[in-house]
Amino acid sequence: MSVRVFAAATEPGVVTLAPEESHYLARVRRVRPGAAVEVLDPGGGGWDAEVEHVDPKRAVVRLLQPLAPRPPFALDLAVGLTDAKAAYDVVARAVEGGARSLTFVTTERSQPTRLNAERTARVIAAARRQCGRLDPLPIQEPLALATWLEQPRVGYVASLQTAAGGITTAQDVWVLLGPEGGLTPTEDQRARDAGLRALSLGPFVLRTEVAVTASIAAVGAISGV
Repeated sequence: MSVRVFAAATEPGVVTLAPEESHYLARVRRVRPGAAVEVLDPGGGGWDAEVEHVDPKRAVVRLLQPLAPRPPFALDLAVGLTDAKAAYDVVARAVEGGARSLTFVTTERSQPTRLNAERTARVIAAARRQCGRLDPLPIQEPLALATWLEQPRVGYVASLQTAAGGITTAQDVWVLLGPEGGLTPTEDQRARDAGLRALSLGPFVLRTEVAVTASIAAVGAISGV
């Protein structure tokens, strides 16, 4: 696994890392001068870099060349708002799976959860560090499911019913997932009436965060990505 640190990085040259990132480099990963690392810009993008000086409070790296673009999957997620722990797990799995965006929707079985912006940012950063994603995951403001369904979309709704065929053309797709407990039968029918196709993730009820990973993999397999 590549060693990755965060720093605002817009052009080649020497960059001094913030104390938190310096500690990670020196104490957690125990790198040595000359080691190759990746530097991720919090706002997007990244660089191949080389460690010049290791210090737990003030490490220094040299930016060499921009990392090759790693575009996210052309898939947007809408996920029923669940309890806070599962919601943060959803964010992490969406980042790591390569979803292009995430929108939480409120459904009949949703929890009255409000995500903390700072904690959400930390979850996104940790997931980017783990998987090497160059862009931060855009998270839209929560919407009522009925409001979300008003806009026509091409995509799927995760359902225990048999999948109703696949989308095989090269196009952007949405996947709608229910919260813990899933969508109600009425909500599921409304989603399909709105044009979403049923997407089966297997015969068992999955945790919401697991369903995120499973749905991204399933749509990737269907579309040949």
